[in-house]
Parts: sequence; C-alpha cells; structure tokens
Amino acid sequence: MRYPQSVTSEELLERARGGDGDSFGALVEGLGLRLLLLIQRRGSALLGADLAAEDLLQETLCKAWTLLPEVQLDRPGAFYPWLAALARGLLADRAKYLHAKARGSVRHVESHTGLAVYDSRTSVSRIVARKLEVERALAALAQLSPAQREVVEGHLLDGRSLSELAAELQVSKSAVWDRLQRGMARLQGALS
Repeated sequence: MRYPQSVTSEELLERARGGDGDSFGALVEGLGLRLLLLIQRRGSALLGADLAAEDLLQETLCKAWTLLPEVQLDRPGAFYPWLAALARGLLADRAKYLHAKARGSVRHVESHTGLAVYDSRTSVSRIVARKLEVERALAALAQLSPAQREVVEGHLLDGRSLSELAAELQVSKSAVWDRLQRGMARLQGALS
C-alpha cells in the first residue's frame, strides 16, 4: 500500500505500533538499504564469512516488528537509531554464538516461533540488485578519508547525532558537520 507523502513517519510509526503491517513496511522501506549497509559494514568485521547480511536484516525487522508496540522512542527521528541498535545487538549475539559454537558449548534445541515476515516484492533479482547496491556503496565508502568515513558511517549508518559524534571524536560539532558534508559529497559523486 502506498501512502500519500503528507503522511509523516511519526504517523506511520503510530499506525505500525497499532499493528498495521503496511505502515511498518512503508516506514522501513526507505531504511532497508541503509540498515543492510550497516549490517554488512559492521558484520563483515565481526563475522567474516559467516555473515548472512540479508538474514540479519530480516531478523532485525522481525524483532523490530515484535518489539515496536512496547518501545518508547523519545524523539522524532529515533526510529532508525533504534533499528541500528537492534541490528548491532543481533550482530553481537551472532558473534557470541559462533564463538561458543567453536568452543563446542552450543546445544541445539528445535524451536520455531511461527514468526515470519513475507514480502511479495522480494525476488531473487531484487536481492541481487540490492546486493550490488550494497557493494557499490561499500566501495564508495572505502574511497572516503578515514575521518570522513568515521563521521558518515557514524551518522548515516549508526544513526548517531552530530553532537554525539563530536563528543566521541573530541572535535567541535562544526568539524563533524564539515566532515559529514564533504564525505556525503564524495559519496554522492562516487555513486552517481
């Protein structure tokens, strides 16, 4: 279902909290690639060849759908940072699981929650196209200077504010803004 542009993300969020799957789909539709980039970028360092980025994206969205009615998002625009935190948590859980499995301390228990998110718009060709988009975006990120990449990834992928990044990097907020603007310009140039 397509919503008119006059429907805000906050309205979609409230509808999704009430159980409207179409609203949830509309809300995450524009964030899927961004979230997949985060999972690919952070996950490849943590999991290496064991990374199944599409599966972790699906798991993140399923968990978000399940938790959404209970979560309190304190400010407008907090939805994506919350999704990013869920994805990072799932990546960390997967890394812990693989570490435990390597030590032989994992015992498998058959279970099935019955929770599945089916998207009729997902096809092999769409998955391949999205994978190619991710690869192009990762290559473009690699072309940024380390300072620009740190700010672009922190803001765009992790969803951290400029103030948070400035405090973390111990630079002024305007320096973070400058790095972000220059990095985004280079990123757009590389992707066009």
